[in-house]
Amino acid sequence: MADTRSDKKHASNPFQTLARAVIMMGTLVVGALAWCVYGPPPEQLAPLLNKANQLVNQALRGDASGPAGAPHSDTLAAWDDPEAALKMLPTDAWPSAPELAAAPALAGDPALGAPIRQLEELGAHEVAVDAWGQSGLYRCRCVVPVAGSVDFLRNFDAVESTADLAAQRVAADIRAWQAGR
Repeated sequence: MADTRSDKKHASNPFQTLARAVIMMGTLVVGALAWCVYGPPPEQLAPLLNKANQLVNQALRGDASGPAGAPHSDTLAAWDDPEAALKMLPTDAWPSAPELAAAPALAGDPALGAPIRQLEELGAHEVAVDAWGQSGLYRCRCVVPVAGSVDFLRNFDAVESTADLAAQRVAADIRAWQAGR
């Protein structure tokens, strides 16, 4: 014996169809009434509708001239003479980039070798010590795996007056975190 419930589920109910149609028509009527009460008067819409009509007509005709008074540029003319195309860019009018101050080289500093080795012994990866800002501060940052996992990492960083102090503070933070686990 076949189950007729699945057939009834997809069968159209005339009352449901009528109710949906009434709701849709009511929404359209309420929207039109709201437009009449709260919308702009037709006189204000006339320029907008005329402009939209003009753009649609231009698009349908294939008229690529654009709006009246718009400048027309011919990109193919620049390819006829490549040297002329290069002369079109006034590079001397562009401001030059400001000179960047070179950061002090900390990677080769022998005084940092011991603190960085100490961080690596604590399990730190991606250890970096950089100059931080314009006031002579240094930032040491690294990541340490959580519970021996390589997927979950904890970030550590410290900013101090010297690179050595920043590395020592990060090492102390790692030790405190590992002791608290």
